Amino acid sequence: MENWDDKFDYLKLTRSLYLNIDYLQFLIEKVWKITKKVDVIDFGCGYGYLGLVLMSLLPNGSSYTGVDISEELINKGKEIFKELPFNHKFILSSANNVPEKDDTFDIAICNSVLMHIPEPDAVLAEMKRITKNDGMIIACESNWNAVNALLYIDGIKKSKITDLGFLQILFERIHEKTKTDGNIGMKMPVIMARNNIKNIQARISDSVRIILADEKNEDQDSIYTSLQSDGFGEELSDEQKSKKINWFMELGFSEEEATKYLEKEIKLNEIFRNRDELNLVYAAAMTFCFGYVSK
Repeated sequence: MENWDDKFDYLKLTRSLYLNIDYLQFLIEKVWKITKKVDVIDFGCGYGYLGLVLMSLLPNGSSYTGVDISEELINKGKEIFKELPFNHKFILSSANNVPEKDDTFDIAICNSVLMHIPEPDAVLAEMKRITKNDGMIIACESNWNAVNALLYIDGIKKSKITDLGFLQILFERIHEKTKTDGNIGMKMPVIMARNNIKNIQARISDSVRIILADEKNEDQDSIYTSLQSDGFGEELSDEQKSKKINWFMELGFSEEEATKYLEKEIKLNEIFRNRDELNLVYAAAMTFCFGYVSK
């Protein structure tokens, strides 16, 4: 499991890319129809970003419990929440062995967590264990293929800055090697079904971020900085380029295939760094999959 102790700045800058707060409010009020106070547990909570959003939208009296394996992030969460009027608790724990009793929570949720875990079924089983009968399991997870397919940059052909076929094979090979899955979002209904979660539904995040060359304002700057933090515009040294090519080759690509793809990635990053001429549309394409516990 990747160490996230030093990821606070990254998480703080990138979480806003993936969902709109008004869309989450729509889900709470119109789809999930949460009208009474609920006890929520957030698996892989980080510093509690999702809790900060949820607790401002959920009915009064609701409680939030955050669980994470990173002591640094848990401490950040405690520091942030201590000044807020929310009923909350943070637990330092792995996601598949949470020190809470069975049937404790109304909702168990995770956000961009199962994609990093080699055994997502084990985490779902733990989420299910501590959720009450008829309680809800919610997983907001990524779809890397969709993100790359939907990215638009004005003024250049898509084929000049990426290779969707290469990326699809790359993600498949990463999954085969590590058992982690950046495309787990669209698979979540099936994964939930095999864990005997009932009445499963799914939605796609409506988050679309836009950068326009002729618009310079605080919102645009924030989006640009967030995308930078997510890897856009990275400037690679010769050593980093060599390591990346070697990594591709370790995953079964030829040197020619690896070099050709890296050239496109470098081109994309060069274009992104030219902020004054950048017109970009980015869609997060996160899947909100949810279902209900039957015990």
